[in-house]
Amino acid sequence: MVFADVLDRVDRRRRRLVFYNVEDHERTEPIIDYVGVHDVIIEYATDERVPPSSVAVRRGNETLVVDDIESVATYITAWEAGLASDHEQPALFATLDETVFGSSNKRQLVLASRVIETRAVTIGHGDYWWVIFDGTDHAGHHAALIAKEDSLGEYTGFWIYRQSVVDELRGVVDSLGARRVTPRGRPGSQSDT
Repeated sequence: MVFADVLDRVDRRRRRLVFYNVEDHERTEPIIDYVGVHDVIIEYATDERVPPSSVAVRRGNETLVVDDIESVATYITAWEAGLASDHEQPALFATLDETVFGSSNKRQLVLASRVIETRAVTIGHGDYWWVIFDGTDHAGHHAALIAKEDSLGEYTGFWIYRQSVVDELRGVVDSLGARRVTPRGRPGSQSDT
């Protein structure tokens, strides 16, 4: 049947995060949390051909990458402390690009947002850093942060909750042709405003 074939094909393409030869599961938990936004299957296995305390990303019968659990966990700890740019990103994360996520957990979505922010910080995304939340029609919830990079990695700026300033900054962003998420229409819909 066509539907069964499609489902089987998609399932074969799903990536699996496999922890090999693990004695202490304490270091695996932060990794599971970090990759939790991706549609991956978590497995534990014992295999003498794989070094102790390793984590691999597999797709079907193919191993895409194998990393040391300790180095991956160390990177995540540094990332959570805002120091990730000082550490080389383990190869494991590159293999998870373009995976579909399935989650209604806001914490996981926040983690995904932080992954993108970390990538922007690591690569460099322009002279200004800005985040604007217009409150989506809820009085008192508007906020904005804007900063200018004075020298490499050093910023000056401000964050503010004053609606008039937030509205002015939002106007600047709107003039750039940026799209914004609105509460109007169906959840998650976007509209140009």
